[in-house]
Amino acid sequence: MIRFAKLALLLCGFSFFLECSADCSITKDTSSKKSSLHLLWGGTPGTGGLVHLLSTAEKSEPTLTLESTLSEPSIYEPDSDCPAECLIELTPMEFRLSNLNHSITMARPWEFEYYHLLGFQRRVIPAGAQKIYCASKRDCCGATVNLYRYVSFLYNDYFVTTAIMQKDHYGLDNMGIPLCYVWDGSNNSSSIKDKLKWAGILLGVAIATLLIAGLIALITVWFIKSGSTGSKVDGLYQGDSADSPPRPVETQETQEPVHHEPKKQPNPQQKKHFDISDPRGEFPDAYID
Repeated sequence: MIRFAKLALLLCGFSFFLECSADCSITKDTSSKKSSLHLLWGGTPGTGGLVHLLSTAEKSEPTLTLESTLSEPSIYEPDSDCPAECLIELTPMEFRLSNLNHSITMARPWEFEYYHLLGFQRRVIPAGAQKIYCASKRDCCGATVNLYRYVSFLYNDYFVTTAIMQKDHYGLDNMGIPLCYVWDGSNNSSSIKDKLKWAGILLGVAIATLLIAGLIALITVWFIKSGSTGSKVDGLYQGDSADSPPRPVETQETQEPVHHEPKKQPNPQQKKHFDISDPRGEFPDAYID
């Protein structure tokens, strides 16, 4: 067991050295030969018969069903945009003693001997599925997403994904070092076109909203101004607006003029009447000319 652990540690260190020493001068993501990655599963959960397989075909295995689809694609064939010296091929390898002792792993070329020692054999890629290539180093051919391998010694199971996750009885394999690197799915041409399309739509909506808001503001200002000014007819304010000044008092009803009699002046020729009667009433009234 100690020798086995030392051998595994040696192989992991050697693979890490190969990853760091890989030569790739291409950093642009221009390859058009990309394919989606699907994580399939089968067997009996909670037993040594549970298996996982990474495949480019969602329904390539009749005994396996889809568990998840990675949003990051791989390359299925080297080309001038991303040559073989920049890529690593992941090959499925299988170990089977019985339905309850069954395992599948994704291995890199220098790991074949290690898995052979454990009893694994290369697995034939089924019809409809393609080979899986990933970048040997980060930024090779524009690959920036880590691809990890998880292992469960309890279930004798392996699976590959791009996520850092906590799952019962599973841990990161390869000392937590990524197996290789895949591509950000949002960088493909269709995603870029979709983003540009939605950006144009949002820009149009924003411009239309600003125009409508400006028009409403102008109409509001016009109404406020016209309401506060009012209109004049014959010098009087018209309209019942609350902001209009109060109307002047209506003309009062016409009253009849009051005629005053002129004060009579005394006639100097009129005889003056004097009452010279005796207090006792003995003398009659007398007139003096």
